[in-house]
Amino acid sequence: MLRLGRISRERYAIRVAIYEFYTFLLRSLRLLIGPCFTLF
Repeated sequence: MLRLGRISRERYAIRVAIYEFYTFLLRSLRLLIGPCFTLF
């Protein structure tokens, strides 16, 4: 039980880190692409 809890907690932390990384990438891409779209 304790081992399973630790594995699920680590997996959840990895999932949260990946989600935050993807949101950061999308935000930076939006900041980079936004001005280009406003120019056209």
